[in-house]
Amino acid sequence: MRFSTMILLGLVAIATSACGTPYMREVEGPALASPLSGQSLVNFIRPSGYGGGVDFQVFDRYEFIGNLEGKERFQYVCAPGKHLFIGRKDQVTVVDADLLPDQVYDIVVNVYPGWWQANIKLEPMSDRHPKIAELPEWEERCDLMEYDGSGERFEGGMRRKLDRIVEDFVHGEKRDRVQVLGPNDHR
Repeated sequence: MRFSTMILLGLVAIATSACGTPYMREVEGPALASPLSGQSLVNFIRPSGYGGGVDFQVFDRYEFIGNLEGKERFQYVCAPGKHLFIGRKDQVTVVDADLLPDQVYDIVVNVYPGWWQANIKLEPMSDRHPKIAELPEWEERCDLMEYDGSGERFEGGMRRKLDRIVEDFVHGEKRDRVQVLGPNDHR
């Protein structure tokens, strides 16, 4: 093997071996079983290890709320009411959510082959979802992560892209691709 090829492979190995998901840290202790009083709790879970090191950003409209790599999950406590959850990487996926207070909701982050990198799809879970019975096992095997608050600069740099996503998916030609998480789709 040529020396330049060995150097290139070494650099690729170093670049792809970074530990941890950007802007996230592992939670010490148990997951929340319910939201704080009067709030809503949304669980985002990426049960698959497919595309494991590729991280996917998740926003509540313009607010960065989490980032997931393979076999990770995070919990988002928020005010009840309307939310627009946006997942992005090579492809954009949007969930229009209407959340009730004191309820727990689940969104699975599925990963599919993409053109340049893996694609993401946020799928609301309800008792009608074909894989709802697998949710407890997914929660058991996935690392529980939390946002560490360090993504403010990243969040600010995304504003133009998020404006365009909101325009396309809320008012534009991509409205039919929006998934819905209704108020009664809670656990």
